Amino acid sequence: MTKRHTILLVEDDQEFADEIVDLLESLGHDCIHRTNAKEALAIVQQGGFCCAMYDLQIFAGSDSIKPRVESGLTLASGTRQHYPNKNLGGFHCLPILCMSGHAKELDLIMELISSGVANSFIKKPLG
Repeated sequence: MTKRHTILLVEDDQEFADEIVDLLESLGHDCIHRTNAKEALAIVQQGGFCCAMYDLQIFAGSDSIKPRVESGLTLASGTRQHYPNKNLGGFHCLPILCMSGHAKELDLIMELISSGVANSFIKKPLG
């Protein structure tokens, strides 16, 4: 029996999250979906996932009234601090992919990548 990879998806747009979950499952992966940084942080501390996909504009918690980029940045940075290890090839053992549909966040994403917090970027919507 082959163990499936599990991806932690943090996305507060339920329709988009459903599309990503369907895509990941069609590729043979499992998905843990959370809608805010507080819930995601609990999963980060538990572990059990192979990759993280974070929308940058997410709610801080279930009582938040507006998604904020700071919540996504804090979650990505906290995840990298929790999982800093790299393999012998120099790649992070836990890849972090950041997603955004806002061009104004491109500089932030490039900073996350250049600082080693994020490994890559996915532009929303997927095409």
